[in-house]
Amino acid sequence: MLRKINDEERFSINDEYWSLIDYSRKKDFLLANYEVNNVERVRVDSDKRKRTRQSSKTYLFTRRGYKHRVCQKFFLSTLILNISSGPIDKAINGKSDGSAFNEKDQRGRHKAWNKTPEEKIQAVKDHINMFPRIESHYTRKSSKRMYPDPNLSIAKMYQLFTEYCQENNLEPASERTYRKIFCEEFNLSFFKPKKDICATCHRYNQLTPAEQEKQREGHDKHIQRYRDSMKAKQMDKDRSNQEEDFISASFDLQSVLNFLQEMCA
Repeated sequence: MLRKINDEERFSINDEYWSLIDYSRKKDFLLANYEVNNVERVRVDSDKRKRTRQSSKTYLFTRRGYKHRVCQKFFLSTLILNISSGPIDKAINGKSDGSAFNEKDQRGRHKAWNKTPEEKIQAVKDHINMFPRIESHYTRKSSKRMYPDPNLSIAKMYQLFTEYCQENNLEPASERTYRKIFCEEFNLSFFKPKKDICATCHRYNQLTPAEQEKQREGHDKHIQRYRDSMKAKQMDKDRSNQEEDFISASFDLQSVLNFLQEMCA
């Protein structure tokens, strides 16, 4: 049984894609992880007699030597492609007979009548950079993605941006432009990764049932040490509440960041 692609691997896939600076190589990456297959069995509507689609799209990510089939939403959100299949359609339309992307990058080769002025773009970037962000606690080595205050959203940030522009006599860019810059030029996310558990437990959870059984004794000892430490922590906490001359404090210095809550108010 194949294991699911975990959050750490999604971050790695995201970094792999966005580290490809060349436009054509990005398209080749999409083509390598996308397949179009003919539908083997076609059903016919008994009432309208209309045939269904003749082909199906398959999205794939290769990890641990296996090709994992994923849904379109999972594929696009992993690569942060704004939940749009446009980049994939562009790659398919521009590929050569050798299944490689052979079309030149036409972006920026014509003058757009509605191009956003550079000063507006810079104002958006400056505003986004005003918000504090933290890295993931346990995935910092495998991903450069940062996490703003989870109480925020792009819509909330844009609302604050319009207020910021009003206070500084600036003409704000559109929300669409703000969202585009946030998604395409910043590696940010509001959700906290599920992998924020200890590395030992995470590795154990990724094992097959047979492998887990072999390592169960060691894992049980690990869990017991965790429970003993939490029990000792609670005892110190209770003692600090009962004895005035006893102080108990615990810190996780790698994940501490005091967000400026007034920015989100």
